[in-house]
Amino acid sequence: MTEFDFAQDRKGERNGMLSSLRTSFARSRDALRRRLLMRENLAGLSASQPRGSGTPVVDRFSQVLSVQYYAPDVGVFFMNDGADSPVCALGRVYELTPALAADDTLAEGLERILSAELPGKPVFSVSLFASSAAVRETLREYVESRSGENRLEADAAEVLKEMAVSRARMFDSMARHMSQASHTSVRHFRVWLSIACTAGQAELLNILEGKASRTMADFLRATQGIEATLRQFGLFAYAWDAQDWIDTVRELVNPQKAMLGLLPERSLAGHRNTPSSRDEVLPQSLRTAAVHPDTMIELGKDSIAFASPSGLPSSGRASEESSAGHLHCVEAVGLAVTGLPAKTHLARMRSVLGSDVSRARIRTPFVWTVNIEPTSIESDRAVSAMKHARVRQLMSTEVGQFLTDLGERGRDLELAMQACETGRGLCRLAASLVVYAASGKGVAAAHNAANVLAAAGFQAHVDVGLQVMDLMANLPLEAASSLMRDIRTAGRSYTVTREAASHMLPVLGDFRGSPARAGELRRKPMLMLATRAGELLPLDIFANRNGNYNAVVAGTSGSGKSVLTEELVTSVLATGGRVWVFDIGKSYETVVDLAKGQFIDFDRAGTKNVPSEDTQEPTRLCLNPLDMMAEDPSESLDEVAQIIAAMANGTAPMEMTAMELIKGAIDAVVRKARSEGRTPEITDLVMHLMNTRDAALHDVAVRLSPFAAGGRFASFF
Repeated sequence: MTEFDFAQDRKGERNGMLSSLRTSFARSRDALRRRLLMRENLAGLSASQPRGSGTPVVDRFSQVLSVQYYAPDVGVFFMNDGADSPVCALGRVYELTPALAADDTLAEGLERILSAELPGKPVFSVSLFASSAAVRETLREYVESRSGENRLEADAAEVLKEMAVSRARMFDSMARHMSQASHTSVRHFRVWLSIACTAGQAELLNILEGKASRTMADFLRATQGIEATLRQFGLFAYAWDAQDWIDTVRELVNPQKAMLGLLPERSLAGHRNTPSSRDEVLPQSLRTAAVHPDTMIELGKDSIAFASPSGLPSSGRASEESSAGHLHCVEAVGLAVTGLPAKTHLARMRSVLGSDVSRARIRTPFVWTVNIEPTSIESDRAVSAMKHARVRQLMSTEVGQFLTDLGERGRDLELAMQACETGRGLCRLAASLVVYAASGKGVAAAHNAANVLAAAGFQAHVDVGLQVMDLMANLPLEAASSLMRDIRTAGRSYTVTREAASHMLPVLGDFRGSPARAGELRRKPMLMLATRAGELLPLDIFANRNGNYNAVVAGTSGSGKSVLTEELVTSVLATGGRVWVFDIGKSYETVVDLAKGQFIDFDRAGTKNVPSEDTQEPTRLCLNPLDMMAEDPSESLDEVAQIIAAMANGTAPMEMTAMELIKGAIDAVVRKARSEGRTPEITDLVMHLMNTRDAALHDVAVRLSPFAAGGRFASFF
């Protein structure tokens, strides 16, 4: 797991190359800026090319993207190298369920994925996206769960629903907040794995024409193996289709619309949860649907600005927020990793979500991607052996005494040689992060993100002059071999063992809350909370499919236990349930009043403090279990007998013969009292048991006497 770089002994040459490369990228940036000026980006066609004279030049950022087509029958995307270049690669994207914990077994499984035998030149990209738009589906489930039937009065039900709507709006506003000053952030952490394979153009042409292709067969076979590995470790969620790619890229390249909540609702609904989200007519080239027509993109040396024109169509709350000019402009700042951890573990990657110790976390939306390009084991073995021999030779010379890093380089090369000998191999790794922030806040957000990455062992800096490259590297399916070649030329990639690369993949996330209840498709969150990292946490104690509905709320005095329990109580009521609370201290009296419920006060007189409907006087309270029996006592005899046994024996079990005799006594007492036109009471049962000749039943009668007439609990029974 130690960093290993073939180019380490050519630092001087690389620095010179990097200087000239930055100059070249500066010229390219100026050219892109001329093409992406707001005027032309809105108009769509360049003013320098007369209409009708040859092929028009389309000034759109989408032309820089590479994803062209999607074949639904095989689930494969086809890409080119941007603009009008021919199709040269094919790929797939898998949405992953973030792991909650990591061990060496999971890392070994990820390493097997990186070693899959894919055709051509494969590139694996694992991205962690803190999405602000994707929280709405969870919030919608929370609100809709309060819209069904319940046992409450209409005004009480409306109050509880409005409370849920207010909380959902609060979380939605927190998710769209683009300032580091916010103490609490809300987002949905998504993880996806994209696989792009560069193949021969002739093979890809055969595929597009529907002809048999060995490249396609090998690609499908290898990706099926990768999918099986993901399922084995519980990471597989679903495979992307064209709409998934469009929805995700739209949020990444139209962040100002996500901030204002203006993205189409179907792009926020989640994969396959809402069938109507699949009715969008897709363009012939997928990339043309990624950037909204009114999104203006302005390139800078250290950021990319995404904005919408001030004349947004009136859409209620969103248009009101957009009236302040700075609210509909978002900066994206790319950070390149310029140093990898010397030693790390997959579990340490969770610190990218934020540190629980220092409370340092990235509070605005971001996407963190690790791109990996496996290299040839045979070639790496030969180069590693040659370099290792050269290092050993230098160490034995007088000059070697002054090269203090030779020992570490020698150990790195030994690890590389060992990886090649065992067949595990090496790879090129490039990591980068794009953080989104409000206009003028991008640099501050980037420095904060660099501090968070440092906690995970990565050294990251704002990539001056290479912002477009960083953004492209974080978009799904864009990091094919051509972009990796540009990244390598810029000195932003490192050669590491595949074992080390597997420990740097951002596959860890936070708990996403309770699933849907057994037999139901949508969740009914009782509580809507958020983790420290900001992941929404819907909780439902009735979503345990094993049938155990117990829960414990623990905390220090004054920490909010009663408030949390009150929220749980109102949620159960709002979703159609019934609640009984044993309240010591009258903490729930206000909630009872809000829900128009019944608050019972067990005083010495055995009364309740809520007046009855017919009279303003408190009514008598009676907890007599014999009065609970159905018209035919035999229908509820078992349940009532269990209650009587618990009253007599507490938690101790009752002998089976005695239980059957008690059932007979209960049946006889109830039938006799009803025939006399009165309510059966515990006193009747005690007298009946006393009149029997069974000593065991006499003992039961004695233990039930506190609940009979003259007993200390008689007023309640």
